Amino acid sequence: MLEVDGKHHFSENGHPSLEAYADMVSADRKLRLAGYEVYRFGANELVGEGAEPRNTDFFEKLFRLHRLGR
Repeated sequence: MLEVDGKHHFSENGHPSLEAYADMVSADRKLRLAGYEVYRFGANELVGEGAEPRNTDFFEKLFRLHRLGR
């Protein structure tokens, strides 16, 4: 499972929220206990300088790990 984290994971109405963050990490644990692998990305990792090579590197490693592609 791939997830992109943004401020909606830790805020409500534009303000930090311990409750929102607790809900998010609780859901993360439930997914892991159900056998899912969770790869999390911060939204800023997907944009800006260096994003493309950084993400290409991750996906190449992920595909090799699971023997996908080439």
